Amino acid sequence: MYADLLLRRIEAFGASVFLVNTGWTGGGYGVGRRFDLGTTRAIVHAIANGALQDVATKHLADLNLDIPTHVPGVDRSLLNPRATWADAKAHDAACADLIAKFAQNFRRFDVASEIVRAGPRHPCAAGA
Repeated sequence: MYADLLLRRIEAFGASVFLVNTGWTGGGYGVGRRFDLGTTRAIVHAIANGALQDVATKHLADLNLDIPTHVPGVDRSLLNPRATWADAKAHDAACADLIAKFAQNFRRFDVASEIVRAGPRHPCAAGA
């Protein structure tokens, strides 16, 4: 119900939506590390001041997300999650697990097809 309401509000107002990873980079818990506060602040600042409105993006088909190729004040190497992991196969496995959890959760609820289509689409693939 809330996802449907959010989708309708986004469409009604033409809002942009940003998902900010303030969590782990470079690997899962125990392997990776948290983004530092300066990086998180730079990302939020770029969103708030409109710096990401027309920036070039790369589409991550598996997660169905577009990631900016440049964020002012942020090291480009941090922008693509897969590129931050030393073990790409471990990233792909974690990504596939996350996508499976989304699919499983969608099956538990009566989720509108528009919302399902807006989510992850298929398991992570090398080179994503």
